[in-house]
Amino acid sequence: MRTAVRHLSLLLLALGWASGCVIEGTLDPSGGGQLRLRYRLVSVANLEQMKAQLASPEVTVTEASMTPDKRATFGLAFRDVRALQAVPALANTRVAVADESDGLRTLTVALAGRPMTLPAPYVEYLGRELRVTLTVPGDVVRSNASTVAGRTVTWVRPLVDLQQQGATAFSVTYRPAGAS
Repeated sequence: MRTAVRHLSLLLLALGWASGCVIEGTLDPSGGGQLRLRYRLVSVANLEQMKAQLASPEVTVTEASMTPDKRATFGLAFRDVRALQAVPALANTRVAVADESDGLRTLTVALAGRPMTLPAPYVEYLGRELRVTLTVPGDVVRSNASTVAGRTVTWVRPLVDLQQQGATAFSVTYRPAGAS
């Protein structure tokens, strides 16, 4: 059982903080949306386990596949982005949506964690950075993303930095379509 928990912890680290981990998502005007996660698993046997860990009553797994070199792809759909924090695999994630008085909306996703060091061969296996791309339903006003292009923000975080920080946050403020 401890071995299973250890493997799951490493997989969650890979999901949330590994290079080679690509998360692409779209939010709709109602606060729902979809995510596509691509990252490398340790074993073929982990596909079904992670599929179960990514589902909840409010989050549906729409896709789960793996290439021969253990690169997994998962699709998720949700009616409310805040439901992602109830997914077992994202238990250390907090999602907040705040509507501001001037009509702007801010989405903040915080990944909790503690500083750690992964063995260099494992880092090489996973990759070197986490890339998160999100398209929001309105013009981006501000963000801590690495790049902003219209309604799309992209964060690129080196795995080494995430290991040293232990926790990180992604934030984007946008003007919802139709808001003045």
